[in-house]
Amino acid sequence: MILTRLEKVELALIALAPAATFAANPRWEPSLGTLVAYAAALLLAQGLVHDLARIALLGRRSPLAPRRIACLCAETSVGVPLVALGVALAASGASGRVALGRSGLAALAGAVLVAGFFLKDYVLIVKREKDHASVIVW
Repeated sequence: MILTRLEKVELALIALAPAATFAANPRWEPSLGTLVAYAAALLLAQGLVHDLARIALLGRRSPLAPRRIACLCAETSVGVPLVALGVALAASGASGRVALGRSGLAALAGAVLVAGFFLKDYVLIVKREKDHASVIVW
């Protein structure tokens, strides 16, 4: 995999994020729902930054020919349901507290951002298929 300059910068920022998280927060004890919702919001925020950076640096032009497809980016496909799950857990009161020390919170932030880095180039295609029983799923 050959990384672009922008991807190298992003990976450097991802490497700094856990250290900054570690330095900024000594301890956090959210409910499980709050933790899930915040982690998903971090993933969605990373996707937003990807999109804004692409627009700012490339404008509306792209090295590829424009095309229209009905799809959702993977970050959104994962992030939105997780935010909803986190909110539902927090609202239900059914989730207990999660004690996260500095290392745990830093590791969680790093893991979410690394996952977002790998998810950024994937999309979930939304397509109507009348006879979907004949579709072979790879």
